Amino acid sequence: MNRTYDVFVDNGLFVLAYYLDKEIENITEQDIFDNIDMMCEKINEFTGCEKYSNLKSMMFANSALTQPNSSKKVNDFLNDFYNSKGEETCCTCGNKTANIINGDLNRSYLPNKVAHTFYNFSNNLQGVNVCGICSILTMFSILNARVYGLAYLYNSDNDDFMYDYTYERQEENERDILSEAKKSKEKINSLNTVEQLMNNTKLYDGYIQIYKFNNSGQSQDIEIQDINSESVKLLSNIVKSGMLNEFKQFGLMYNLIIGNLRNIYLSKITKDDEMICSKELFEMLNREVNILSSELKEVIIKIADRLKNEDIVKIRKTLKLIKTFKDFEGFIVNLAEDYKDKYDDNLYTIDEYMLLDNKLKYNQIKNLMIVSLMQ
Repeated sequence: MNRTYDVFVDNGLFVLAYYLDKEIENITEQDIFDNIDMMCEKINEFTGCEKYSNLKSMMFANSALTQPNSSKKVNDFLNDFYNSKGEETCCTCGNKTANIINGDLNRSYLPNKVAHTFYNFSNNLQGVNVCGICSILTMFSILNARVYGLAYLYNSDNDDFMYDYTYERQEENERDILSEAKKSKEKINSLNTVEQLMNNTKLYDGYIQIYKFNNSGQSQDIEIQDINSESVKLLSNIVKSGMLNEFKQFGLMYNLIIGNLRNIYLSKITKDDEMICSKELFEMLNREVNILSSELKEVIIKIADRLKNEDIVKIRKTLKLIKTFKDFEGFIVNLAEDYKDKYDDNLYTIDEYMLLDNKLKYNQIKNLMIVSLMQ
């Protein structure tokens, strides 16, 4: 089967692949139907473990999963899903085998998908098209979920990450079921799973998304944290270099997650124009976060060299205060004027100015200028 990149459907697909010991592309619709009984048993064992019992109501509130004799009822529902085929196009996988989902099959079975909300009803949207296969795989996804205040699932366009993440989840499930694990009061960060997987020998190439959600209230609460492919690669390199604890110590993990690491990292690893982190972390961040063309780097280094006899501390402090591109433009123009007045020479050429005058990369240029003036 092909991936849909829907977090619930894909997690269900990789869970099934784990138990069938198959690659996802080799799984067929018949495999899904033939293994409904086995997967229902796995779900029943999993949700019967106290550690994971809250997931039933957080993911599939008011569904057959939360009712007495749930194992049989879930089995019946999943078989009904499979046999419920129409001619509509599924909004998740695109196959033309869907029925219009409404009535009994509501968001209790399809979190973040079904039109059972006040907003949708007020706009006369009373149903969506979902095929039976996507409905079944969505239910299977519970086996990859965890509870850290909210329910959590992960998704990535990198299949290796999904295989590894699913393997770790299912192995942990087996251990916890056998040991009758209780609910833990330990505070676990949503990034712990990502960090653990980064500790293996693989370098994941692709994005990772962390879904936090609760499908049990009046509204469907869902929040998505995106770690883009560039940040995944950086995080992997930091872990493999043994600098993860130091990276987190400076609060940089938060900035990596929210996407402003490039703009903020220098202010966190320097103080009073001095480096306060290890040289190794400093050099890695400047190399892998502050990505600029070699031509532009040469221009910045040349300018820093020409300014070595000036008031470097004052220039660096001025650079750190710059918050907008307009201010940066004014700074590099004023710097060139002062240099011309003092030495009757140009600090940079017109072509070099055009390289510096980059609205999209001015923060990186500013940071590299600061670093170059610290050498």
